[in-house]
Amino acid sequence: MLKDITKITQTIFDQFINENKLLKAPKALYDTYRALKVAIDYSKLVSEHYLALDFTEEYLQDSSWGEPSDKWREFFNKDLELLNKSIKEYLQTLSYLCLDDGKTSSSFMTELYNCKTSYSFIRDEYNIGFVEPCGFMMISQILDTNFDNEKYHIGKFIKTDLTSYEQRVELQMSLQKKTVILQNSLNDLKTYILKNIRLEELL
Repeated sequence: MLKDITKITQTIFDQFINENKLLKAPKALYDTYRALKVAIDYSKLVSEHYLALDFTEEYLQDSSWGEPSDKWREFFNKDLELLNKSIKEYLQTLSYLCLDDGKTSSSFMTELYNCKTSYSFIRDEYNIGFVEPCGFMMISQILDTNFDNEKYHIGKFIKTDLTSYEQRVELQMSLQKKTVILQNSLNDLKTYILKNIRLEELL
């Protein structure tokens, strides 16, 4: 989970942060910063809230949702829905970022994906994950990170088995690692913004 987001983020940020290149739309960059921060917050919620439970927790027992696993599934999916919405909003903000070099007119996202294809895919099909009803299989439809802006099939379908407690802990640990990577990218972006953008440009 979030493997595509960390790779896309690093690929795009590396194009302007490392060499301190200026971008055309400071306000769009600030929108990206805020959207990424929200996504990180929801990523922490997903990893720390209901994901890694073993179903013996007292608050899962005698629930109106039914079995402990039913309540877990209901609330874990709600957390995933919040994360999914924030990730989609973050990805859309990236489509407005491009260099202010007098040469490039296309955005960083357009260089990675066909713009019309990526916009509709992110809006209509992208899903960070949801657990199937009455089961433990998490289904995800994410972005393929073998970048090719001429491809029209850019989705990648993934199934993650969360039947056992160990599998849920493994996903939690993986998600926490990805969250740290995104937090580091956010910190780099903050430093870049403070160095290159005046407050007047954001108002």
